[in-house]
Amino acid sequence: MNTLVVIPTYNESENIAKLINQLLVFDNLSICVVDDNSPDKTYEIVKKYIDSLELKNKERVNIIVNPNKGGRGAAVKIGFKWGLIKNRFDYFIEMDSDFSHDVKYIKPALNLLKEFDCVIACRYPNAKIYGWPLNRKIVSYSANILARVLINKNIYDYTNGFRFYKKNCIEYLDMKSQSYKGYIYLTESLCYLLKANFKVAQMDTDFFNRTKGQSKTNYKEIINSFVGLIKISINHHLKQ
Repeated sequence: MNTLVVIPTYNESENIAKLINQLLVFDNLSICVVDDNSPDKTYEIVKKYIDSLELKNKERVNIIVNPNKGGRGAAVKIGFKWGLIKNRFDYFIEMDSDFSHDVKYIKPALNLLKEFDCVIACRYPNAKIYGWPLNRKIVSYSANILARVLINKNIYDYTNGFRFYKKNCIEYLDMKSQSYKGYIYLTESLCYLLKANFKVAQMDTDFFNRTKGQSKTNYKEIINSFVGLIKISINHHLKQ
């Protein structure tokens, strides 16, 4: 099955080429990097990387530049839209470019997609988080506890950006409005799938804090995410 990995990037010139190298090892897998107007010009690194590839791999790596910084959620949706237009992908993956998500989980997750529509890589309750300071752990854990209370107690990780989808999920999300363009879109998009009764699986995956570059999450976005979470939960429970 042909699979597209969508990688949203912002200031990831230190990481992106190494990650693409790891992904190209997988057969039938293509990559769409969506650069969210990186000031370090990550997109130039990707373009040079594509130029250096053998002909058989050149078409497997693609770069899209979002000229106006829109946030992670906006970048992911741009990549998904690109994949739908190409009309040659059966599975879709979204993952971050800072090595917090380990490529070793790709094969088992794709195997789960034989039975499910979507697979969420979960840090809670059983996986391990490496390298996060205590304040980040508290914020993340609190947000997911709140989401479980407000939305669906059976989902343990609403905020991890490592997910796997069948094409039918992406087609459905493409039709839905996007109220949040930052990280909170992870929760919004999952709520859309839950509301529509797509079959969602959860897979324990360890999470590794970035070793290079700087995190894009700031306290303003954290506050906005908590406010957005409450609004999303209200919309989720309203009858359509």
